[in-house]
Amino acid sequence: MRKIYIENINNIKINNDLIDIISYTDDKMKEVSLKSWSLLSYIIYKKYNMKLTKDMICYNDNKKPYFKDSKIYFNISHSKDLIAIIIDNKECGIDIEYIDYNKQLDKLALKVLSEKEIIKYNNKKDKHKYFFKIWTKKETYYKYLGTGINYKELSSDIKYNRIKSYIVKNAKDKYFVSFTK
Repeated sequence: MRKIYIENINNIKINNDLIDIISYTDDKMKEVSLKSWSLLSYIIYKKYNMKLTKDMICYNDNKKPYFKDSKIYFNISHSKDLIAIIIDNKECGIDIEYIDYNKQLDKLALKVLSEKEIIKYNNKKDKHKYFFKIWTKKETYYKYLGTGINYKELSSDIKYNRIKSYIVKNAKDKYFVSFTK
C-alpha cells in the first residue's frame, strides 16, 4: 500500500483548519509545516475519506506524529521547494534533501558518515550526490524508527536494505529522496 507523494510547495493550498497542529514559531517554518500538513490532509481525504483534525494526531516520545486509532502510517519531509510524504500500512520514513552544490561538505561528512562511507565519499567524482544520498538514507532510517536523528550515532553504519533512494528534478534543481520499502 506504500505511496510516495512529492509536491512543489508553491502548488499547495493552505488548510487553515490545521493551524493548531503547527508548533513552529518561525514564520517560514510555520508556513512550510502548514503546507506539509495541508498536503497530507488533502491526500488522506482523497484516498481514505478521512478528515484530518488535531485530535487525530498523536506523537511518540521523540515527537514522531502518527494517527490515533489508525492502521495508516505516514511521514513527512521537506527541503527547499519540495514536500515529500509517504503513506503506508506499516511504520515508514521518508527524507528529501536539495542537492546543494554550493555547500561545503567535507567537515559535515566527517561528522555523519561512517569510516567506510568516508572512504567511498573521498573516492567519488560527485561527492555531493553521494553525501546527500547517504544523508537521506540515514534520516529516513531514524525517522522510520521514530527515534529522531541521533547525532551521536549518525556516523555509524546503518541497514540500508530497507531503504530505497532516487533523484527528483524540480525545475533546474535536483533532490535526493529516500524512503522505507
